[in-house]
Formats: sequence, structure tokens, C-alpha cells
Amino acid sequence: MNRGRHFRLLNRACAVFWLAAVTLIIVTYRAHFLSRLYNNLGYILLNGEKASDSFASRRSELFFDRALTISPVQASAWRGKGIVLDAQGWDLRALKAFQQSNETPEYFTQWGHLAFKAQKYSEALTWYDRALTLQPATPITWFFLGRTYEVLLDGARALSSYETALELAKQGDDMTLDVSTVYYHQGMVNQWLIQPSDLEAAIKAYQTAICLDDFATPLEKADSYTRLAQIWQWWERDVNQQITWLEIATSTDPTYPTSHVLLGYAYYLNGSDVSVAEREIQKALVINPSYASAYWHLGEIYYREGLIERAIAMYEYALDLDPNHWMAQQRVTELRVSP
Repeated sequence: MNRGRHFRLLNRACAVFWLAAVTLIIVTYRAHFLSRLYNNLGYILLNGEKASDSFASRRSELFFDRALTISPVQASAWRGKGIVLDAQGWDLRALKAFQQSNETPEYFTQWGHLAFKAQKYSEALTWYDRALTLQPATPITWFFLGRTYEVLLDGARALSSYETALELAKQGDDMTLDVSTVYYHQGMVNQWLIQPSDLEAAIKAYQTAICLDDFATPLEKADSYTRLAQIWQWWERDVNQQITWLEIATSTDPTYPTSHVLLGYAYYLNGSDVSVAEREIQKALVINPSYASAYWHLGEIYYREGLIERAIAMYEYALDLDPNHWMAQQRVTELRVSP
């Protein structure tokens, strides 16, 4: 009698257990389903409308909030909420939401890359700044921040960002940063962006980049040699050294037209026949038929040779390709008014 009663109690306990387990599974699955549903609706609204539209943003945020009420650890919903808050200008709230998504600061950096590639440079700056707010000792992000400032022609901030990247790289073991590339861009900013140009600093940066030989691309290495030779040409220094650098540049990246143009001009300055210079400069025009600098340098060679009409024709070709080429315009004006 007692054994039968115990058996019935055991069966009831098992039934209750399985009923509770099944109920829990159903409730959990339903909660997961609803959370994912609200999350997906939030993204549908976000992608279908402009995030900056306040009504669309509020509706999207509402769905993300509902998803997070059901599942507070859902990274995707936190990410969507962060995007909405960012579009609405709630920087600190957006930052906290992104932190909850567990995909920062790398996530911010990737968004910065996407914005940079889309030429949305102000947006890229915002993402890089946020990545650095969370993890300031990241050399590669400082470098990308510098690149963005360089494209925006803000030389001072670009140099500051590059310097920070290099200092952090010296302190750590960041193998993702191509240090020569940073020095190369430092040289370009010092040569072209800041006013007045700091050519001594540019030379030092190019030479350091070449010495370390840790470039991201062959073009950067070739251009480091090319820019050294270019400054030497401006200063009318050792033409043989110019030729050495430019021959290294053309062998490093034969597809870079600037190296061929400056090499042809250096050959001429060193006493070579005009035809030798022409052949080298023509290599640049094969690579890029619309390269105004090639025609400018041909014009300079013909001008020095006293072939004025040919020189004017080259300068005018350069102006057709680049109406803002002030040196070509100046030469044409000078030669047209000369007796």
C-alpha cells in the first residue's frame, strides 16, 4: 500500500518537474523570440528611415528598449540603441550604449574606417575619438585619426596624432602599426600642409621612414625617396644624389609617375641629352596621360633650351589638365609678354 502511494507521488513529482521544464522552455523561447523580433523591427525602421529623423529615431529606440527589457544582455539591441542615440546627438548616452554591446573600441574604429572610405571624414573623426576615449593607448587608432586630419588639411592636428601614435608604438608591442608609414605621412604634412613648410622636418621624417623600412605599401617607400629628391631639386642640391634616390624610387614602384618625371628632370639637370629626359618623363605619361606635372617639367626643359614655342605648348597642356597650376600660368604669362 505504502509502496503504491510512494510510486504515485513520484509520478506526480516527475510530471510537475517536466511541466515546469517545458513551461520554462516555452517562456524562455518566447522571450528570446520577442526580444529578437523587437530588435529586428528596430533595425528595419533604422535602415528604412534617416536616423537623424527624430520620429524614426524614437520609434527605433522604442523597439530596442523593448528588446532590452526582455533580454538586457542582447548586444545587437544595445548597438542599435547606440546608433540611434548618436544620431540624436546624445554622445554620452550613445557611448554607454555602445559599451554595453561589448564591441568597443574596435567596433568604433571599424565604423571610423567605413566612414573614412565613404569620405565622411567628420563622422570618421567622431568614431576614432570615441575609440580612443575607451582605449587611449592604441597607436593604430591615433594613426587613423591623423590620416583623417591630413585629408581635412588640418596639418597641426595630423602631426600631433602621428606623434602620439609613434610614442605609443615605442612603449608597446603593437605589430599592427607600420611605423615607416607614419613617418612618411609626417613628412608629407611637413612638406605640404603646414604653413610655412618645415622641409628639414620633412627630410628627417622621410629618412627615418626609409631607415626603418616598415612601409604598408611599396608606393609609400617610393614616394619617400621621391620627396627627398624633390626637396633637393627645390634647393638645387647634389643632382647625383637626386638621381640615386629617384632610381631607387622607380625600381621600388615603377607605376608611380612622379618618380619618373623628377628622374627625367634630374637627368637633364645633370647634363644628359634632352631626349634622355624626355624618354623618362614619357614613362610617366604612359602611366597617367593626364599628369599635368609631366608637361610642366617638359616645358621647363624646353624653356631652358630656348625652345620657347615648345615650352609654351607644354605649359598650356599642363593648364588644360590643371587650370590651377599657377607655375604653368606664370610661365605662359611671362613668355607671351616677352618680346
